Amino acid sequence: DTMRFGQKYFNWEEYAKNICIASGCKKLLNSFPAFDEFKNKNEDWLGKLFIDGDLHHSELGHTIISELIIREFN
Repeated sequence: DTMRFGQKYFNWEEYAKNICIASGCKKLLNSFPAFDEFKNKNEDWLGKLFIDGDLHHSELGHTIISELIIREFN
């Protein structure tokens, strides 16, 4: 929903940032920019990033997240 409709009514990025600050976490990885970039370059982004009829990421969606983690910790 967030990727389709935006964050006008509920901002997940701010929510996660505030939880991180409140809990004293050391690092927050924000995957929204990477997914937005993919969405803007691919018309069939929904079918490519998510399992059909499900909210879970596809293998490609997991690959994007894993690449963010690898870049951050290498």
